[in-house]
Amino acid sequence: MEVSELAKTKKEELVEEKMSKMYIGPTISKYHLIENSVYLNIYPNNVQQAIKEYPIAAKLFIDIEKIHERNSEQNKIYYDLLKEKLGGK
Repeated sequence: MEVSELAKTKKEELVEEKMSKMYIGPTISKYHLIENSVYLNIYPNNVQQAIKEYPIAAKLFIDIEKIHERNSEQNKIYYDLLKEKLGGK
């Protein structure tokens, strides 16, 4: 395989590995993390900080392709637990 072909193959692999996630948890105002926000490729610093302070928030990022699973019982439990930690009811 030529170098250019190998580079093209590696580039295609990288494209396939890019992330696209939606945050389905409650809004965390302190970090400007808004419910139903979509993130592509990386999480910005505010999101990383929110996850650091509230680790359960990481469970509330779902793949866009799995959006139909957003109302699963498990996600509802995570949502309620995080909302309680944030001081909501």
